[in-house]
Amino acid sequence: MKSVLSNPIIVVILGFPVLVLILIHISTSSQIHFISDQLLQSTGLFVCVILIIFVATSFKKTRFLGEPQRYIEFLSPLIAVLGVLLFSDYPYLLWASISLGVGFSLIQVVVFWKFKEVTSGARKFVNVRVFDSLIDELCSKQNIDQQNQRLLSNDSHLVKLLLNGKRKVFWGPAISNEIGNYSYQEIFTYPYLNEQLIPYLVKEFKINFLILDLELISDYQWITHNSVYKLKLRHELPGIKLFQVELL
Repeated sequence: MKSVLSNPIIVVILGFPVLVLILIHISTSSQIHFISDQLLQSTGLFVCVILIIFVATSFKKTRFLGEPQRYIEFLSPLIAVLGVLLFSDYPYLLWASISLGVGFSLIQVVVFWKFKEVTSGARKFVNVRVFDSLIDELCSKQNIDQQNQRLLSNDSHLVKLLLNGKRKVFWGPAISNEIGNYSYQEIFTYPYLNEQLIPYLVKEFKINFLILDLELISDYQWITHNSVYKLKLRHELPGIKLFQVELL
């Protein structure tokens, strides 16, 4: 369900039903005169260009700069203008777009409420910031220099909440496609870390603190008990654990 609701095409269909009606109307009507109407021509051309960019960047291999549906969100004022221009002679289409907008919004509310434990995404990590103050406290008690501490998590959504400059955080390569002996693609299925490589990364980069999102771990026993390190559980949230690492 989470992957379906986060699909860019689905997001646009649910969020911009008027755009769907515009595309259907244009493809089925023989009375659209973009050439004779300068406003329709320029507005429609701009919308078409952004739509092409959206579709082109909706695939995994072509996606960059975050979520492709953001292009459509920036375009929403023009989509509204284009809808009014095209539907001015078709009042039923205007009402249909309003009704679909309200209906899709209600559907999303019901679905997100029913599956909130699945669709909450990074929101479940709001309380993970307690780990920040806890690491501060541990370093203070153990007389450890925080600047030299290294933090790793198997979920990049989680660890980015702790990117505050206090300590070093494993965040993948800035300018290289290689991380140690592995490529970025071998280590990450963004935003998640390959669990089979967690022991290697802990040892290679001398990790001091490890945060595990348990929903992403299939072999918890192997991750937490091996010949590379010892883990001391320091704090636990629902589905998330903070360990202090002792390398062997």
